[in-house]
Amino acid sequence: MSRRSVVKGPQSRKRAGFTLIELLVVISIIATLMSLLLPSIQAAREAARRTQCLNSLRNLGLSCLAYSETHRGRAPAYGTYHGVDTNGNNLRDGLIPAYSWVVDLLPYFDQTAVAERWDKAAEFAGVGSRNTALSAMNLPLLTCPSDETAHDQNGGLSYVVNCGVGDSGFLVPEMAPRVHQELPHGSVSEPFAWGGVSRLTSTTIGITAELNLFEPRIELDELESFMPPVPPVQGPRGTDLRSLYDGSANVIMMSENNRAGASVSPFYSARSWADPSVLSCGFVFPCDTSRVSYVPEIAMYPDVSKGSPLINQTRNAVDGQAPFPNSRHPGTVNVVFCDGSARPLSEHIDLTTYVALLTHSGARPRPVAGSEGLLSGTDF
Repeated sequence: MSRRSVVKGPQSRKRAGFTLIELLVVISIIATLMSLLLPSIQAAREAARRTQCLNSLRNLGLSCLAYSETHRGRAPAYGTYHGVDTNGNNLRDGLIPAYSWVVDLLPYFDQTAVAERWDKAAEFAGVGSRNTALSAMNLPLLTCPSDETAHDQNGGLSYVVNCGVGDSGFLVPEMAPRVHQELPHGSVSEPFAWGGVSRLTSTTIGITAELNLFEPRIELDELESFMPPVPPVQGPRGTDLRSLYDGSANVIMMSENNRAGASVSPFYSARSWADPSVLSCGFVFPCDTSRVSYVPEIAMYPDVSKGSPLINQTRNAVDGQAPFPNSRHPGTVNVVFCDGSARPLSEHIDLTTYVALLTHSGARPRPVAGSEGLLSGTDF
């Protein structure tokens, strides 16, 4: 029986691996799959960050409501300014920056240890102030994870309180009162000439106050550059959150602003959530005061000379120079209302509706300045 020898040809040889063409095909398939998956992964991450941000805002809103319950319904001042005697005549004629609304709320969002160490008689920071180190602490609840200028940063702040309407005076650095140049934003320092009446009347101040949810606390006996009959003293006061004319569910309490938290003080340049300037801890809707005479006209004549006050229009501005609602969330900004509910608002919201959400008594009928229209639940 003879043996047959089998000669193996090239086709029967055992392959050692992929050819170059096959490897390139596999790599291209993987790259295609990755390009399809990455946007979904990024979207899922952004959704998680947006939810975390919304939860933080809701907790801050509930902290503010808890504060108001222990202070006869009153909201905290957005910023507190202590009066000082600058010329030795025993009258407080100058101001120093003390602290923002965050300091008042510290015990209400589990930061009692920081609150008990805070010296409310001193400036929020600066040479010799015992508050400097405290005001530079990283408090995670105060920052949105999508805000790269504040999240995981010392003194970071992403959330601001609703300071209502105003004029371009809020863009003057608020440490200027220290040298008699400007008062902080508020109904006393920025009353509108409603109905053509002079700005310096109790009526115009009262109407302006009803359009500003958070006001500053100013302690002065006199201000040489401020003329009567408007008193320069604005003591501890705030809006009663229990009885908002327009309804607590129709008034924004706080919003995001990724341009917040940057100190505008010439005496302290570091980021701080305790800076009482509205540029750092509040948001406003500036109007063209030369054109606005009645409340319904607020939405018609926004002052855009320093940047648009509309949602997300100044998200790339300089920190501390854009006190408006801004976020890194595509198309929206998170807000919390005065009833404690939190939700995103579209950056395409109707302007009249948006202004109505800022003013807590805008719909009140008045013989002077008129009133805003009523809001429906389907308007926003």
